[in-house]
Amino acid sequence: RFGFLILMLITIFSTVQSVSIVDAQDTNQLSGELNLKPIILKSRVISDTKGVDPTTVAEIARIETSKHFIVSLGKEDIDRKFLEENGVKLLSYLPYNSWFVSISNKNVVDNLEKLSIRSIHVIQPEDKLSQPLRIDNIGSWSINENGKIVLAVKFYDDIKLEDAKATMGKYAFKIYDEIDTINSLVLAVPREK
Repeated sequence: RFGFLILMLITIFSTVQSVSIVDAQDTNQLSGELNLKPIILKSRVISDTKGVDPTTVAEIARIETSKHFIVSLGKEDIDRKFLEENGVKLLSYLPYNSWFVSISNKNVVDNLEKLSIRSIHVIQPEDKLSQPLRIDNIGSWSINENGKIVLAVKFYDDIKLEDAKATMGKYAFKIYDEIDTINSLVLAVPREK
């Protein structure tokens, strides 16, 4: 039980590595717009460029209800309500002035300047995993009797646990527990997944 708690905490707190100290000179504003900065994740660093690449445009075009992306914002003083009214919900902060977001508006690409969005990027599978999972450094205490990895998967608040359970069920992952307070599922997954 103690080992499971440690894995759960690792999973929850290591989804994104933040750089907590930002030098004021690094965020030098010119005409209210920030200089281009890389987007820093634990899994990779994204060179920030203005605009949206064709792969991301295609992903946005396939949005049915909403989908998660990474965005870089053009200024710090963003109006969250205005973004949400235009189909962009900020989920969690990334250095430097970037966010994991939920996009529900296919036309967001046509309104980048209006929304002060500098760039949009697709979230890669490795961006969703904690480092121990990415490098296959799993403690024996988190392996169940069938050789599967038991872990806690935390979902953003815009994902309903019922929907998450249905998706996990499609992959035949065994669901051990549901933690409503942190919008998480405890499940067993094959090591190769």
